[in-house]
Formats: sequence, C-alpha cells, structure tokens
Amino acid sequence: MLITTATDGGGKVSFVNYAVPAFLQQCFLCKRKLLPAQDIYMYQGDRGFCSVECRCRQILMDEEDIIKKANCSLAAMKPSSSSAGRRRRDAGRSRAGGSGY
Repeated sequence: MLITTATDGGGKVSFVNYAVPAFLQQCFLCKRKLLPAQDIYMYQGDRGFCSVECRCRQILMDEEDIIKKANCSLAAMKPSSSSAGRRRRDAGRSRAGGSGY
C-alpha cells in the first residue's frame, strides 16, 4: 500500500508517496485491513491491531502460551512416580537388616 501526502513548499504543493510496512496493512489477529486515517494499536513493536480488543486478546493468548510452556518445563523436571517408587525400594535395601525382596 502506498500513502500519498501533500506538502506545501512555499505556495507549491507536491505529493510524496511512501510504502507502508507489511505489519501495518492488516490486523495481526483478525486480519482486518488497517487504514491510514484510523488508529493502529501496536504490540511488541511489529504487530499492528485494529482495536484495543484485538491487541488485548493477542496479549492474553501470548501469556497463556508462556504459562503452558512453563508448566511443561516444570513437569519435565519433576521426577516421575516410577522413579520415586524405585528410590523408595532402593532405600529399603540399604538399611541394616532390611529385606532385599
């Protein structure tokens, strides 16, 4: 998309065309066309949104993704129930007088 602006250089009107960056052409979330005369709501520097609602929905979705990834990482770090049971059995064998099955 090209934007045309008029400049007045001492009684002389000239027009300047410049290209709009791709991220300002449509809403990042709903894909609605962004128009130069309307407000554009930015998030993370390179994401343009048509409304506060679209921007907030994207922020919430990003936060949910971060929480899910953090929970997956924590679950991977926790010992599994099978390894915890194995440790209990091993601990019983090492005690004096303990049975070895």
